[in-house]
Amino acid sequence: MLNQYLVGIDLGGTQFRITLAHPKTGQIIIKKSYSSPFAVNIDLSQFSHLARKEQANAYIVTKIKEFLKEAKIKSQQISGIGI
Repeated sequence: MLNQYLVGIDLGGTQFRITLAHPKTGQIIIKKSYSSPFAVNIDLSQFSHLARKEQANAYIVTKIKEFLKEAKIKSQQISGIGI
């Protein structure tokens, strides 16, 4: 059985953070900050085919996927996500 993890997301106006934690102890394993999709200087051009609200969502999902890939965590290992 694969190890299980929790993902925490802190979404702010200028940046957002993603944290990977152990589900039983709450110990933070990895955390990373990204520019918020709501920041004035953020480039969302790769999502220009979507409505503005959908662009922000697509950006967040893309960053979560990148974060998990860098951490070598499979989506099946995520037992919960908190925002």
